[in-house]
Formats: sequence, C-alpha cells, structure tokens
Amino acid sequence: MISKRILPVLIALALILSLIICAIGIYLNKLEKINFNHNKEILQEKEAIKSELEELLNNYDAVTFTNKDLQEELNLKKKETDSLYRALTKTAPKLSLLRIYRSQIRKLREEKIKLLKTNDSLITVNVLMKDSLHLKDSQIKKYFKAKRDLYDENVALTAAIKKRKKLSFYSTSGTGVKVKNSGKVIVTDKIKRLSKIKICTIVKSNSELISESKKVYFKVFGPKKALLGKIIKVKHETKPLFYSSIHQFFYRNQRLDICKFIDVDPAELIAGEYTVEVYFDHEIHDISQFILR
Repeated sequence: MISKRILPVLIALALILSLIICAIGIYLNKLEKINFNHNKEILQEKEAIKSELEELLNNYDAVTFTNKDLQEELNLKKKETDSLYRALTKTAPKLSLLRIYRSQIRKLREEKIKLLKTNDSLITVNVLMKDSLHLKDSQIKKYFKAKRDLYDENVALTAAIKKRKKLSFYSTSGTGVKVKNSGKVIVTDKIKRLSKIKICTIVKSNSELISESKKVYFKVFGPKKALLGKIIKVKHETKPLFYSSIHQFFYRNQRLDICKFIDVDPAELIAGEYTVEVYFDHEIHDISQFILR
C-alpha cells in the first residue's frame, strides 16, 4: 500500500530532475556560446594589436636620426616594441593583458612622435647655425636661389588660392522667350515668336569667400558670332570690353540662380546656334549653346 503511494512521488521527482538537467544543459550550452564569442573577440583584438605593433616596428626601421642620443633612444624604443610583440605572440590572449599592451602601444607612439619633433627641431637649428657661421660665396648663391624658389612657390600658391576663392558658375543656359503684356513668359525656340532671349546661370556656394556685392557679365553671340543685345562698354585696365548684359548681386556664400532677359533686334535673329558666355572679373567662367529656328 505504501509502495503504491511512493511510486507517483518518485515519478514526479524523476520528471522534475529531468527538467532540471535539461535547464542546466541549455544554460551550459548558452554559456559556452557566450564564452566562444568572447574568446573570438579577444583573438581579433590580439591580431589587431599585433598588426599595430608590426606597423610600428616597420616605421622604426624607416627612421634614422643624425643625432646619436636620439638614435639610441629610438633603438631602445624599438627593442621595447619588439619585446612587446614577442610577448604578445607567445602569451595566451587575455583581456587584461591586451588592455596593458594597448596602453603601451599608445605610449610608444607618443614617444616616437616626440622624438621626431625633437629631431626636426635640431635639424632646423643646425641648418640655421651652419648658414650663419659658414656662408661662403657658393653658399650665398644657393641661399638666394632657395629663397627665390620659395618666393616662386609662394606666388604660385597664392595664385592657386586666389583662383580657388573666385566665384564658380555652372549650368549656364539660354533660350528664346515671348513676354506677354500680362507679364507671363512663354519659352519658344521660334525666332518669329520670341521677343527676348533669356539667359540663366548658377553661382556655386563657397563658404571661403567674403559676402559682398559682386558683378557678373554676359555675352550672347548669334550664329554669325555677332554680339547681341544692348551693347555695354566697360573699361578694364587699358582696353574697353563689350558685353550684352551686366548683373549686380549680393553674394552670401550660398548657391544663387541668376537669370537675365536680353533685348535683341529682330533683324539680328537668324536660325542657328547661339552662344552664351559668363564672365567674372572679366575672365570667362562658363559657356553654353542653344538653338533657335
């Protein structure tokens, strides 16, 4: 009678024990995956540190100092880096060790930069002392030649910067239009229907330029290369220049759309290709063609 009562209890205990074993198995499997991913990350970090050390060693090989004390200090840092690389290669990857290695690499990089800066300063001082103490005729010529070359480079650099800081124009276009009494503008490429020529261009944004009032000049040429519009004469340096239109605007370093209507003599309009040229500071910046028929 007692055994019949105990049997269900034993079965229940067996089921509970089975569930506990399954739960432990699932937990251990999850723990093993976490540990695997952790080890994988540590291995990846180890390889990254090895790569940085190899790069640092190669950089040391490429550097030589004329100063003996600096060279000895550089060789000492190279030995430290090499020892660190060997230790990292031989030891098993541990997160705490890898952090130490990473800190040491950072210090070695900072010390190498200091050595390079010190060496550059010493070289500069030596050059200045040599120039001041041992200048001879040939050295004086070389000195002034170097000075002249430096001046030429500065002039070229200034010209490049000046060119880069000029306004840029793009997407220039032209078309024929008919302006009605109501003010409505109708685009047309038919000569008999148009009353004006509309030209447009875009000013590129440039934060390096000064915000100020500027002028842009336009030339419109017909198929026979005759300048169209109410011709405007502008004196530049020693010679006069002629344009179809001038537009003055205030530049605020932002992209700007500019459009102008050019009044043309109907007798000057013939079928063919027309050309629009955009000038700034009396230098051509953009060009475009369009067809009227």
